[in-house]
Amino acid sequence: MVRAGYRVESQVANQAVLVKGRRPNHLLHLILGVVTISLWWLFVWLPLVLFGGEKRRVVTVDTFGNVAVTKGRG
Repeated sequence: MVRAGYRVESQVANQAVLVKGRRPNHLLHLILGVVTISLWWLFVWLPLVLFGGEKRRVVTVDTFGNVAVTKGRG
């Protein structure tokens, strides 16, 4: 999964949280929205918040070596 662009956010003995993407810079989007009379918020920032941002996956390995990947929060 690291080859696919994920980075390790946290790790314990049998579980790791992987993250892909970046958080949007909300201050920058606020300023651009004010300058463009809210058009930036409607056409750029809102889709970015809904569909972009960070994607998290929780990878767990049980005692038999089976790997399970689930969606994380955020």
